[in-house]
Amino acid sequence: MQNIHGWAHLCFLSPCYIDDDHNSEGVIFREFRGHVISTISTADPTRSTMNTTFGIAGVYEPNHEDPKHNDCMDPVLFYQTTLKGYNNSSEQRQSIPITTSNSFLVRRVTGDDAAGLSTEPQDNPDEQCLHFETENFLVGTKAVEHVKKYLGEHVLLTMAGGKTDAEGEQEAVVCIGKIDITIK
Repeated sequence: MQNIHGWAHLCFLSPCYIDDDHNSEGVIFREFRGHVISTISTADPTRSTMNTTFGIAGVYEPNHEDPKHNDCMDPVLFYQTTLKGYNNSSEQRQSIPITTSNSFLVRRVTGDDAAGLSTEPQDNPDEQCLHFETENFLVGTKAVEHVKKYLGEHVLLTMAGGKTDAEGEQEAVVCIGKIDITIK
């Protein structure tokens, strides 16, 4: 089991509107990408921790039904989220083996662009967990510039499908904060 503790930046892109008014309260971001900069606890007795960087990406799961849905609570969005490791020596991406241990179904409250992400036991029965709490929040031009700098302009254009908001700007929301992940 690996425990990953660190910082992450999550760039939410590909907005779609859940109402006809196209107001900000009715927007859902279909995808996110970012990085996790962390310290990992290892089972190696000669090295108890190591610093590493992971890629993180999530895709909105519109058909997932919350098994513990409560009409009194804010609606929840679900994202199928995957971690990818990076090989620092060659700067080439090297996947963590694709298993359920690095793929999470995470929750995010709707109507709050600064909402964090979390897992629930009923969504991830193999005891893996992820918790992200937003500490810094970027929107508008600052968010777009952040995405261009850390993910590349091509990602912004590809994920947004080349679409812009009413003022001709790309839409993005960036959440920066602490992240804790446990994978098997």
